[in-house]
Order: sequence, then C-alpha cells, then structure tokens
Amino acid sequence: MRSFHSMSFIAAALIVFTYPLFAQQGQSEVDISAQAGVTSADGVVTFTRDFFNRYQPNTALEMVNRVPGFILNDGSGLRGFGGAAGNVLINDRRPSTKQDLPSAILGRISASMVQRVELIRMRVRDIDLQGHVEVVNVVLSQDAPATVRWELHNRQNFLVGWSPGAAISLADNWGEVEYNIGFDTRMANLGDPGVIRRFDATGQLTEIRTDYDAGDGPNANAYLNASTWLGQTFFQLNGRTGIENRDLGLYSKRENQLTSAVSYQDIQTIRRNTRLELGLDAERILTPVLLGKAIVLYNLLDGEPSVSQSDLTPSGVQTRFQLEDEEFTSTEFITRMEFDWAGIKGHAIQADIERAVNILDNTQVFTDDTGLGPVVVDVQGGNVRVEVVRWGYLLQDSWELGNLDIDAGLGLERSTISQSGDSTLERTFKFWKPRAIFTWSPVRGNQTRLRLEREVSQLDFNDFVSATVFEDDNVALGNPDLHPDSTWISELSHERR
Repeated sequence: MRSFHSMSFIAAALIVFTYPLFAQQGQSEVDISAQAGVTSADGVVTFTRDFFNRYQPNTALEMVNRVPGFILNDGSGLRGFGGAAGNVLINDRRPSTKQDLPSAILGRISASMVQRVELIRMRVRDIDLQGHVEVVNVVLSQDAPATVRWELHNRQNFLVGWSPGAAISLADNWGEVEYNIGFDTRMANLGDPGVIRRFDATGQLTEIRTDYDAGDGPNANAYLNASTWLGQTFFQLNGRTGIENRDLGLYSKRENQLTSAVSYQDIQTIRRNTRLELGLDAERILTPVLLGKAIVLYNLLDGEPSVSQSDLTPSGVQTRFQLEDEEFTSTEFITRMEFDWAGIKGHAIQADIERAVNILDNTQVFTDDTGLGPVVVDVQGGNVRVEVVRWGYLLQDSWELGNLDIDAGLGLERSTISQSGDSTLERTFKFWKPRAIFTWSPVRGNQTRLRLEREVSQLDFNDFVSATVFEDDNVALGNPDLHPDSTWISELSHERR
C-alpha cells in the first residue's frame, strides 16, 4: 500500500509540473497574473503595490516576506563582502554593509515608499546574482514624501520580566541626497533557569544542579543609509553604530550525589561592547560597454567583558573567588573593485578584485583567590593577536542559449593568517572557487535551476582565543591551527507559477 501511495504521489507531481508542456494556454500567464498585480517577463516577476495590499504591510520587509517562492537571506556568513552579500537589492543595488543586515534596512523602509518588488531569476540590467539562484529588488518611489516610521514593542519572559523596546526612522530627501536615518533601543531581560543532572560514564547520577539565572541591560543602535549622484558617479553611504551593555547572573546550587555535599556558585558576566560600521561605494559608467564600482567597508567591534565566580558554602561563606578580565578589539577593512563589461554581444562579463584585512587583539588576565589574596594564573592562548590578509579574484560570464541561461565563473582566494602573543604561527591558504548556475525556461511559468559552487566559510576569531567556562570548571583553549572550511554546494530547484 505504501508503494502505491508513493507512486501515486510521484505521478501527480509529474502531471502538475509537466502539464504546461502539453496544455494549450487560452490566456497568457502575463494576462492572468496582471489581474493580481503581477507581471512576468525575461526572468523577472514584478509585484506591484496592488499585489501586497491584501496583506496591509507596514514595511518593505513585510512585502518582501510575502513574495511567493522567495526566502530572504541576510548573507551566508562567507568570507569578505562578495561572499557575504544577501539576496536583496534596493533600486538595483546592494547596500555596502555587512553588520546592518538587509532585513533590518528593509524594516526601516515604510511600505508606502515601495513602488514595486521584482523577483529576479537570471542576470538582467547588469545585476549580479552573486551566486544566488534568485534575488529580490525593492524599487522605491522617487517622489515619495518624507516618511517617519516608529514602533514600540515589548516581550515578556514570565520568569524574569519585561523587555521593552522602541525604534524610529526617517526617510526623506536633502536636496539631491536620499537618506534613511534610524535609531532603536531595547532593554533586555534574559533568563533560563532549570535543573541539570550529570552522569558518569557508567550512567550513574553524580550531581544535580539547580540554576537560577537572569540578566538585563540596554542595547542601542543608530543607522544611516544615504545615496546621491555627484556628476556621473553614484555614491552610497551606509553607517551603523551601537552599544551593548548587559549584566548576566547565574546562581547555581550543586548537590553531589556521591558524597551528599552541597555547594553554591555565583557567576557574574558583564558585557560592554561597542560596534561601528562604515561602508561607501561609488559606481560609474566608464565607457559605453564598461561599468565600474568601488567599495570600501570598515567594521570595528570593541569590548571589555569580564566574568567572575564566587564559590559559597551552604551558610553563604565565600571560599574562592575567580575573575577573568578581558579586552579585545576586532577590525575588518575591505576594499573591492567590480567591473562589468558588455563588449561581446549576448555576454555579460564581470571581474572582481577584493582585499580584506581582519585583525583581532585580545588581552586577558585571570586571577584566583582562595583566601590568601588574588594570584594571577597564566591561561595559554588568552593573549593573542590574529591577523588575516586575504585577496580574492573572480571572473564570470553570463549568456543565453535559447531557453537556457548560464552564469558561470571561477574565483581564486589566497589568504595569510599570522598569530603572535601566546602562540606564534603563520600559514597561507589558497582556494579555487568555481561556480555555475544553469537556468532552463522551456515554457512560460516554468523554470528549472541548477547551482554548483564551492564556498569558503568565515573564521570565527573567538575560536583562536582561550576562554574560561566557569559553569563546568573548565577552560576552552584557543586553537591556533584553525583553517577555513570549504564546502561543495549543489542545488536543484523547479518553479511553476
């Protein structure tokens, strides 16, 4: 019976997906879709504001999330700027930012400013899909009046309390400059109390932990997105700055099931982080068949976290005090050049060059006081400087062969990781990164896409640095031998509208 149902499902799926190949269409897809505010032509499905009216959207983000068959991707977390680009464009262009996510930018744009949303499934108008099978392009009205959007929200954790927040943004023109400026803040209340039972290798219960934890503190961020034409060059500026101040407390009761001993631990975590991002890009038509774009991006994360642990007897007497004080500065500086050349008929050739420098400086002081005064304990891997210099190159071409569109390219990445401080090491890596997207559109309303690509992931600098895990009385040592992870991706999809 199971086999019969499986075959029935497969047969039904084949009929659904292949029916347009044999059916005679009395009315074109464009005519039918237009009645609902949707048109389709040349690999682009356009959704006008009439299509979204039924959902009563407040922001551009709510409109994008309603595009049929599209899933928003804020960025894959890959290395550099090109690899981490999301699948959202605004007026044909990607924002020059990594930390200010596309979903956050769309959330600050009022729905009243959106003229239409385009679902782009192949290269058109010199728009590079950046390895995605499809992207959405949010087209804003050029003559929209000044718009102020504000929001108040609150989240309740029934165990620790309320987390109120607010956001406000303004979109307007200042002469020839279009800008969107915003601010948001939130008072976070965190907590996840519970019971942990620990067992040894034989399955015997050795300890019961009853944890009571809570934390609070304000987060605040300010944003600026602006664009304008200066002569024949189009400029975009994106900026973000923010602070994170949080105090987290964990009070833990430890019951040893083997000795019946009871102890208490009070762990306090303090976070004081500051973030800054500035991105600037310039785009210009250099010749009738050559378009050039330059991008500069800077990121800074500065923090002074500290974690302390007090060991207490059941009567509340402190028997031990441990403190980990840390300071770190993490920076990223990216410069990127993109060139689009249309000198060969039927082809769109792109060349990219990118250089990125990532630096982490981390200092750590660990002290242990058992009643005789604090003693400095050396933690291997706590004081390090890690620097990564990376060059990336990409050459790709897009062309059309009847019903088949091909977007193929070959990238090369070369990076050098150097470390100093508690460990001294230098290593060089080289990755070839081919990619190809095949898009087959045999009949209107049906499209099959095949994507093949090699991706290289971004290293997490925190993995190079040792950190104390007070909850488990352990130390997570930093690994100086980390290397980027590479993955081969294959993706096959079929779409019927």
